Amino acid sequence: MDEDVVRQILKVKPKRIVYVSCNPATQARDLAWLDESYEVLNVHPVDMFPQTHHVENIVTKPDSAELHSVPQKNKKTLQLRGFSISKK
Repeated sequence: MDEDVVRQILKVKPKRIVYVSCNPATQARDLAWLDESYEVLNVHPVDMFPQTHHVENIVTKPDSAELHSVPQKNKKTLQLRGFSISKK
């Protein structure tokens, strides 16, 4: 995402972001930009093209209020292609 898009998302403040990406490196960068208001709840890799090395990722990133309503047992640290995404 472009930084202007991230700023607009932070300005609009949706309750939840579901971010689908085919590039884990740029997705990790973009998720870091959203960290001031959102935390990763789930990362679900999907192998839509098994004959290639590409993996699509679906990330759920609720706002802080929604995240804190999630039971503690569901909060995890995730390791994905060299990127560590963890709860605050």
